[in-house]
Amino acid sequence: MDKYLKELNFEEKINTSFTEENKQSVLIKINEIEKTGKPKQYYFQHVLTLAFTAGLVIFGYTFISNNIEGINENAGEPNIIEKGLTQNQNEEESIEILGMEEDEDKKKEKLKAGVYRPNGNPESDLIWDHEKRESIPYDYSNSNYNLYVAHLRAAMITDNGLYIRHRTMPNTTFIRYLESILFYLNEIEPGEEKNDELQMAIQLAEQALNNNVEKGDPTLDELHMILHELDEYFNKNPFEDSVETEFGVKIKE
Repeated sequence: MDKYLKELNFEEKINTSFTEENKQSVLIKINEIEKTGKPKQYYFQHVLTLAFTAGLVIFGYTFISNNIEGINENAGEPNIIEKGLTQNQNEEESIEILGMEEDEDKKKEKLKAGVYRPNGNPESDLIWDHEKRESIPYDYSNSNYNLYVAHLRAAMITDNGLYIRHRTMPNTTFIRYLESILFYLNEIEPGEEKNDELQMAIQLAEQALNNNVEKGDPTLDELHMILHELDEYFNKNPFEDSVETEFGVKIKE
């Protein structure tokens, strides 16, 4: 093989030497490639980094601005949950706090026979003001109205009234009504008549509460009977058994 290559003068025809000039040319070429390649790659990465950072800044600013605007818009409005609780404070599951802060200057009207008690909604503690032509908060100063509500609640817990809110009265409502009967009776300013009957009703209400009676107890029927008679005696517009609801609304004739 070597003999054959020598005959062809292979080494003379193909220059296989690597001179110093060749080395310099290669180094120059490598430097040119490095100078033209690396900056482009670095520039592209730098642009991507800047774009990503700018996006994060814009997103963060937008998010914070929207939240601040939402807080400012709602700063002067009641909380939605708070509104819901206020509107439903008379629902069955809520606890009714009977009575307002006692006004030392409040003058209660004595219980009078043969008068028209005010119209109102016992479930919302509002009564109708004929002068203002609107419903106003009740201050428990009208003894005839207090007797009416006590009779209404007694009718409800003895199934003599039309309880329409639920199919059956929850026990929490039963207890609330029983407590309210005693409260309204204690808010009555006795007059000159039927004071013994009124005191008997108060004693029966206290007895029922102290003994933790349940619906159907005879004590409740006796309490309702007394309040029914007192309501009809003192008020020209008493609560009507089996006709009115817990809201004081007639739905039967």
